[in-house]
Amino acid sequence: MTCSDTPRVCRSADAPSSPSLHRGMAASVQGAAAQGNPFDDLVWPADSTCKARTGYSTDQLYSHFEEYKLELFDAVTPLPGYARATEEMKRFYLIFVYIHLHPLTQNFSAVLRIAGEGGGANKYWYDRYCRPIAWKLGQVMREIHPEDRFNLMNHCPFFSDRITEIIDTLPVRIACSLNSMINNISYNPKYAACIIKLTIACTFTGIPTKFAINLGIQHDGRIAFEEEGLSWEERLEWEWSMADGPYESLPRCFLKHRPQAIPGTNPIQYAPLTQNQLADNWLIEFYRGRIEHINAQFVAHDLFNGRRFRGTYQDLVAYINITMHATTAQIRDFEPTRQREGFGPFPHYSPVP
Repeated sequence: MTCSDTPRVCRSADAPSSPSLHRGMAASVQGAAAQGNPFDDLVWPADSTCKARTGYSTDQLYSHFEEYKLELFDAVTPLPGYARATEEMKRFYLIFVYIHLHPLTQNFSAVLRIAGEGGGANKYWYDRYCRPIAWKLGQVMREIHPEDRFNLMNHCPFFSDRITEIIDTLPVRIACSLNSMINNISYNPKYAACIIKLTIACTFTGIPTKFAINLGIQHDGRIAFEEEGLSWEERLEWEWSMADGPYESLPRCFLKHRPQAIPGTNPIQYAPLTQNQLADNWLIEFYRGRIEHINAQFVAHDLFNGRRFRGTYQDLVAYINITMHATTAQIRDFEPTRQREGFGPFPHYSPVP
């Protein structure tokens, strides 16, 4: 492990701001607060909240809608009976309701519903008017920024240089296909189910920096190794990552100590770890746990943690993209945690002259 000799700690107020913060985010939310948030008019039932229905606040949904509406819609259509909300806002809102609550087909009308309407949307209406918007939204959202890993506050006391991100993989369960070939490449014995693997990387401040979607049969470490330089921005030659045991095949990856086999023993016996090694493992697991918080926020949506997903691969990729980008914005801009303060500021790498 490496640690700076004289680390200097400052609060987030004194730290340099992240380059990934949206310039118009604050203005958008302030404008909504001043005029009243139109998404507040859509929440149903009356005793519920937007957070309970979608997993996000009305301020965040309004901010995303304002950010991407020109890329999603050609025109604005007034919604009869609503002073502020539009038809486009309704469709945008119901996409997030679907992801968070993932209703059964027979429950669509009871779940995908907005205040003031006598009934909800059925599956046919959702597939015709909301799914195409979800496909496009999954392509245009831009809330994840790989350069966040170079933020001067992206450190922790015991790993204060070179390590810029933490990597982990989580499963998204899907329904088995009638095609045996698809089942063979998606079935994972560990989970006893067909899955799609989602590999996520985040900073020590808990901000996701990249993610990749892969087949369930692929090994976690192999995914990270193959995605680097493809869907993932390639790490610099001095950069290291932190992960758990399956990522031992990934170059420049900081892992926990593992018991070593004692030569000549049959059956094989393993030498116990020393107290220093156990202490190292505790520290690594403590800081690696920060990506587990992101995993928990992701699977808080029923589409990824309830019954198995039934739909097309295009649908699933769109919903994963939307949720990952929205969760990143939620952590970074709307519901920051104490970890957001970070540790620093100082650079990750100082080349020797």
